[in-house]
Amino acid sequence: MAEPALIMVAGLAGAVGSTLAAGLSMPPEEIAGFGVATESPLVRASGCRLLPFSSMSIHGWDMNQDTLYASCKRHRICPPEVLSKAKQRLQRIKPRKGIELQRESIGDWIRREAAHLNRKRRREDWRHVILVNLCPTEPVPKQDADERIDWRNLDELELGASYSVSQIYFRLAIEARAHFINFTPNPAEITPLRELAEEKGLIYAGRDGKTGQTFIKTTLAPAFRDKNLRIDGWFSTNLLGNDDGLSLSKPGAGETKIISKSKCLSSILGYVPGGAHGTGHQVHIHYYPPRGDSKEAWDNIDFRGFLGVPMQLKINWLGQDSILAAPAIIDLVRVVAYAAEAGCHGSLDAASYFFKDPIVGEGASCEHSVPEQFRKLIEFLTLQR
Repeated sequence: MAEPALIMVAGLAGAVGSTLAAGLSMPPEEIAGFGVATESPLVRASGCRLLPFSSMSIHGWDMNQDTLYASCKRHRICPPEVLSKAKQRLQRIKPRKGIELQRESIGDWIRREAAHLNRKRRREDWRHVILVNLCPTEPVPKQDADERIDWRNLDELELGASYSVSQIYFRLAIEARAHFINFTPNPAEITPLRELAEEKGLIYAGRDGKTGQTFIKTTLAPAFRDKNLRIDGWFSTNLLGNDDGLSLSKPGAGETKIISKSKCLSSILGYVPGGAHGTGHQVHIHYYPPRGDSKEAWDNIDFRGFLGVPMQLKINWLGQDSILAAPAIIDLVRVVAYAAEAGCHGSLDAASYFFKDPIVGEGASCEHSVPEQFRKLIEFLTLQR
């Protein structure tokens, strides 16, 4: 399958978006080397034909109008040798202006950007257009679905800050007939928008990319469960100093992320560590500027084994946040494009492996265990071949 895909990123100039663009500007063999799950041995052994890296092009929106090369320099994530190779391509990409809730009609903005995407699709003959949401985390009150909003009628979407920006980008994806990937914890996939996407035959996948601490948690928790070791408490702390960390330090936004990161454990174990009061599983996020994109996560696990004897496991995870996130988006684009070729539409349950808070179709169970999620991904890629 050599048909090209256009990746349109909401939040393109951010740490993750610019790192993704830098990666896609590299020679294909350098992208495939590390961190891309769809290049792992089991996926390759499935025999599925995924989009070549060279067939993906990237553009998008941001409030920052610098070139992506300037954004990469500002974030200081990509190694100098990568920026040297990617410089010319990154200098040619400048984000379009993102939505400004207080300055223009939302409906008019959606129409204008959808028209732009459709012209671009026709002119450059893109087979797949996939919109990736990397917008900042929004406060919990902003997440609630406002039943007064008629999402079908763009004339009803006027000025106002009560709208979720992530939901606006999902509506844009629907208007432009683009598939939608929600890599944020923002619940863009409210019922009216899911219904609209399914009517148009579009795929949506989300939410909240699983890259670091939660990836480790949802890998270890099934092992504790299967070994029948009782977890009394799991304490998680995160230190993060990039733009995402700054966004999460704002009132309400951190709560959205913590809710997303906290759902997985009891689902896997079948009980709440420490009892029904729930304080046995704690997740904390701290904005700490000196770390930049170098995220540090501490986990302390208190558990009991044979004869009720108490034990502990302590984990210190030091990772590069955007370096872990960017290849997961490449994976998702490849899986979504593959699913589209297979005629799929609606919620892409098989993509749960990549998310902290997976969105699944009606009647389907939400799986959080990494081994089981990966098995289902391989099964999907094999069956749809």
